[in-house]
Amino acid sequence: MNPLRIQNDHFVRRYDTLFEKMYVSVITLVITVTTCTQWYLHEDQLIEMFVQMEEDKANFKDKMEALRQLFIICSSLLVLKGYYRTADKRNGSARLHFNYYNNVALAILTVYGIVFVTDAINVEGFIGLLARTFYLVLALWYLAMLRMIQKSLDKYFSNEEFIQVGDTMRYRGGDQSPINGRFEVLDIHQRGIGGVIARDVNTGQIVDIPLPTALFSGSRVSRTASATDEY
Repeated sequence: MNPLRIQNDHFVRRYDTLFEKMYVSVITLVITVTTCTQWYLHEDQLIEMFVQMEEDKANFKDKMEALRQLFIICSSLLVLKGYYRTADKRNGSARLHFNYYNNVALAILTVYGIVFVTDAINVEGFIGLLARTFYLVLALWYLAMLRMIQKSLDKYFSNEEFIQVGDTMRYRGGDQSPINGRFEVLDIHQRGIGGVIARDVNTGQIVDIPLPTALFSGSRVSRTASATDEY
């Protein structure tokens, strides 16, 4: 749980800072560019070290050039993703889970590109079969991640009236549910089917209300005034 910090009923900071959004991706880009530059500067020596057959050296050099370009492009996309990703802390942990889905999708795309550039799927025998199977699994996994990203956008980030951290909501769980009353929203997450972490205003009990149930049976009573302030 990653609740928005509240002090004297005011939000301490509404948005993730640019540093929090981008420091990992920038470090990744720096490492990638440094590694690719070092390979470029010492390419001939490294090829001599790893490739013995003269007829294979030109092909190996071309593949490494393509891989360098692929790594730099994917690392740059990671930086852009970090810059543009949602950073509103009122979205709770949902924004972090959404960022995770994007990271996984980009990682799969990178591995997909590596398999394609190296022509591993065209290798004959068991290695080629394994590479083609892996390629198919990656494709299915990538489609699954895209679906998760789409669902996240539809559920959490497209509707301005969606429940946010700091809101007070009234929830009626029905006769069969012990969860009823007014709740202060502490966090919103996308684990499983998604859920709302909330605290009962009267008893202080912390509950995890499944997201579909919260959207169907819950209604927002009030939104903290300071939620519109920027810190």
